[in-house]
Amino acid sequence: MSQVLPDSPAGNRPPAPKTAKPWWRRPWFIPLVLGAFLVWKLPGWLNFDPDHTPVPMDPGFPQNYATIVAHIAFGTVTFVTACLQLWPWLRRRSPRAHRISGRLYVFAGFLPSVLLAIPLVAISALDLFGKLGSDIWIGLSLGTTVMGYVRARQRRYAAHRTWMVLSFALAANVITSRVFTYGVFSIPGIGPHIVSFTNAELESAWLSWMINLGIALWWLRRPARLRRKRLAAAQRSTPAGLAGNAPSAGG
Repeated sequence: MSQVLPDSPAGNRPPAPKTAKPWWRRPWFIPLVLGAFLVWKLPGWLNFDPDHTPVPMDPGFPQNYATIVAHIAFGTVTFVTACLQLWPWLRRRSPRAHRISGRLYVFAGFLPSVLLAIPLVAISALDLFGKLGSDIWIGLSLGTTVMGYVRARQRRYAAHRTWMVLSFALAANVITSRVFTYGVFSIPGIGPHIVSFTNAELESAWLSWMINLGIALWWLRRPARLRRKRLAAAQRSTPAGLAGNAPSAGG
């Protein structure tokens, strides 16, 4: 009877050592970024004074202040519940809490916040190019979030995860739009000229959510790429002729 080689996959080969996750993949990274953004942006709206706001109100739209405050409030719920949704420990240990936070994300967070963005984009100072980019973002945000909820109700959890990752990538647009705008503006010499030429609309109304979606799609495709890499590494480390020495069914 042929024996299993010690270094074969069925042998007593020690498990591969676990590599430490990079800092940007740690569970605390996304809550840290979202929390820092809220600390940066929320205080300007906490005085609840329509005459003293970080951005000027449109006198032709009396509901401007109430709409934007509600938009920000729902956006805050979006970020808090997104942290709970993306927390691996909570998802494993308390599926019920994961479901509740997911419903809050959808119905008390991102969906109402996006719907309130519709009139805000319409009265904004953006030109047609900027409004088009913002309207596409609104449509994609509504579509991905609704599809994520529908797939969860259908218990198609792999598809649910995909749609919700895309939804969160679009929700993070409010952060990355400012990062891109300030980043371009800070380019020595030409930064201010670029922002002046684009009126910050290319950076904030288009590139931010497009790059976010690109990163999310890359992230979602990582498991398949990692499996292929691990398989190729295993094949390279397998001694030649090992397959021929494997035990047969008859022994």
